[in-house]
Amino acid sequence: MENAELSFSAELQKAIEAVAIRRSFSAGDVILDTGDYIRSLPVVRSGAVRVMRTDEEERELLLYYLESGETCAATLSCCLAQQRSSIRAVAELDTDLLLIPLEHVDAWITKYPEWRTFVFRSYRERFDELLSAVDAVAFHNLEDRILAMLKEKAGLRSRNAELIKSHNKQIEITHQQLADELHTSRVVVSRMLKALEHKGVLSLHRNMIELKE
Repeated sequence: MENAELSFSAELQKAIEAVAIRRSFSAGDVILDTGDYIRSLPVVRSGAVRVMRTDEEERELLLYYLESGETCAATLSCCLAQQRSSIRAVAELDTDLLLIPLEHVDAWITKYPEWRTFVFRSYRERFDELLSAVDAVAFHNLEDRILAMLKEKAGLRSRNAELIKSHNKQIEITHQQLADELHTSRVVVSRMLKALEHKGVLSLHRNMIELKE
């Protein structure tokens, strides 16, 4: 672990190392899907994870991203309530996780104050990000949402530069993938991207978008 280690005592670090399972995922791998049984809580060691809601037609709505030292509030909620997953989590980049078995997640809240702080902080941060996602859908036009999403993806790559071979401003993504994440059609996204290219904000390439800002 990286960021999360800073607030954990040596005792809790030892407890985590004793029970946690380490898993690696390649970019694009589905880590957790809607309806899956949840047997462990993921904490990101490196990389990034995209967390989404899906509907009956398999359309996806981005909720938030997870980076190093962070965990998923939706998964945590399902863990504590012993419910199946209500979200889909996909590796945005090559990602390493620590999977903490379910039986320890609740017990550590009372046993380790720093774990309780970590859990509550995760709830608050993910809730704030969820509100931002709702605001984006409700109040921002699609062009702004496209540009914000591309900048977010570029930021993820910049903060994980050692894992990314391409330039941090170059985002490997198709128009269809971007449309799926924004919950709209490919035709509309392509039109908006062309408009942004005309403004000099970005440059379009085959299966890749390069930000100019």
